[in-house]
Amino acid sequence: MTVIVGFGEMLLRLKSPGAERFFQSPQLEATFGGAEFNVLASLSHFGYDTRLVTALPAQSIGAAARTELQRHGIAPGFVVAAPGRMGLYYYEAGSNLRGAQVIYDREGSAFATAAAGVYSWSGVLDGADWFHVTGISAAVSASSAKAMTESMAQAADKNIPVSLDLNYRKHLWDRAGRDAASVMVPLLDHVTVLFAGVDDAVACLDIAPPPEGTALEQFRTVAQQLMARHPRLAVVVATFREARSADDQSIWAAAYDGTDLLVTEPLVLRDIVDRIGAGDAFVAGYLHGTFCGRSILERLAFALSADALKHSIPGDVNLVTIPEVKAVMHGHDPGRVKR
Repeated sequence: MTVIVGFGEMLLRLKSPGAERFFQSPQLEATFGGAEFNVLASLSHFGYDTRLVTALPAQSIGAAARTELQRHGIAPGFVVAAPGRMGLYYYEAGSNLRGAQVIYDREGSAFATAAAGVYSWSGVLDGADWFHVTGISAAVSASSAKAMTESMAQAADKNIPVSLDLNYRKHLWDRAGRDAASVMVPLLDHVTVLFAGVDDAVACLDIAPPPEGTALEQFRTVAQQLMARHPRLAVVVATFREARSADDQSIWAAAYDGTDLLVTEPLVLRDIVDRIGAGDAFVAGYLHGTFCGRSILERLAFALSADALKHSIPGDVNLVTIPEVKAVMHGHDPGRVKR
């Protein structure tokens, strides 16, 4: 069985009920999330062996997060119990013309303050077939950036392919007072599959803004620059979104492999339930296609279908199976009741 290891912070998600504003009613729905956790949870539901390397607080909320890992089939044995608190994010869903709102509260978390040396990468990566990280972990703190740098270098030394979802978070980098490019650009030398849109690449990969043109033309230009600079890169992947309202949007995806630009047809999404975690669902879907040896266009189609399904599911995690994703890929009637 393919073994995927990820490194990143789990967060406690606190959401206002339904489409309510914050504290419109005196309650918040508590669940867990986090970009790397979301990817591994999706892959676990697809049947893969997954491990999350993280630091959780040595108290009851940290214990609950560890239980959540087990609930989704993610191996909990690579979690470090550390001093500090649980990182949080508050989420208010959008509706119609009112956009969603996310507020992060993660400073001083167990993950942010854990020393880079608490993780034993040689043991963690034993038997691993793939390693996945996001740029968020590099932005959270200097120590988490150091741990991420060490982990990616060791994975590359062991010839373990590395995927990176750039996930640029301006507020995290600004608060830390660190230059994103100085941290992220060297890391790309270890990366095989990069998930990055044009804006994020320009913001933190020392890439010049592309000339005016269509979104796909600009993406191709940026991807060409990245692959020329970082020869280990096999493919650069991005998603695109047209939002007519919070509930009515279209998504599509593209990938550049150094020769060809592959593009999906758009999927129209209406009556969106929850788009948080949709990008992570896409990443998991693309990696699944990679592990199965599918063509890049087939990987994109599966990933986009997984992304679309996540918009129908509350919470961070994409609770779908491979057959359900394939049904969307092949255009099966979503209104039919399964009996």
